Amino acid sequence: MKGTESTTTSIEFYWLHFLSPQSKFQVQVEKQLTVNPMIALSHKYHLNNIDSLLISVHELLTVDSTLTFSQNQQDLLITLILIKLANSIGIKNDTGKNNALVAQLKEWIRTNIYRSPSLDDIASVAELNPQYVSRLFKKHVGMSPKHYMIHLKIQTAQVLLIRTNLSIKEVSNYAYYSDDKLFLKQFKKLSGVTPSEFRTMYQKIYHNNQVIDPMLPIPEEVTQQLAGDRDPGAPLKK
Repeated sequence: MKGTESTTTSIEFYWLHFLSPQSKFQVQVEKQLTVNPMIALSHKYHLNNIDSLLISVHELLTVDSTLTFSQNQQDLLITLILIKLANSIGIKNDTGKNNALVAQLKEWIRTNIYRSPSLDDIASVAELNPQYVSRLFKKHVGMSPKHYMIHLKIQTAQVLLIRTNLSIKEVSNYAYYSDDKLFLKQFKKLSGVTPSEFRTMYQKIYHNNQVIDPMLPIPEEVTQQLAGDRDPGAPLKK
């Protein structure tokens, strides 16, 4: 592959292969759906927002193939990815004003995640109604500001689990949780396993992708020690 221009930042590629003899890819989804059960994707298109899609792709990468229902889980995640692709392609691009506003809010959430801001706090930055901000954010990102913040926290915790030997309590703290029980509950809900199980089962993901998403709000004191660490699970230097 050859890029169109040089870049100073890391680039990640996610390959999803779908075979279809037709001019447009079509997939049969659940017949119980009230909408058309066929999803059609063009051969070429551009996605302006991939945050929600990347979450599903990362979840697909973490499926343990040795589990009894691993294939079912993979099939469901792939179907979800296809649905998200179809929905993203079908949404017309808004003017740059809304795109810029959502990008500003996402960055504000990332930099202020340490204090777990409320929807009112987030809306006050834009000087807009909280309900309007929530609808706008969900339209562009695919989830509410609250759930976006939770996903950032859990993704941060996942990186720390596979890149360090920090205790679960320390990971919880560095992932901006003041309540360890809440951390365990939300981690299990989004990851499907406990933090300890995730560390044991999914450390292999590091070998497939050593790049850490630069948008994750990993604390600076931890980031400095991860920068030169190329050994998964190596303890942080004291």
